[in-house]
Amino acid sequence: MNSETFAELAEDFYYATIPDGYEALYALRDLFEPNTNKRKIIDFLIQENDNSEDSSIPIEF
Repeated sequence: MNSETFAELAEDFYYATIPDGYEALYALRDLFEPNTNKRKIIDFLIQENDNSEDSSIPIEF
């Protein structure tokens, strides 16, 4: 499986489990050793998701 396919599957898994409150990306992260390609992809997706959540917080004046 290539990296792009793995990233797509991981994202699909994440979005499919959001309604259940399941932290799919963190669960996947625990499955892969650090410094492997799959772990790097998962870490990137987690960071990307965290950044998008931070940007959706309304700014109070």
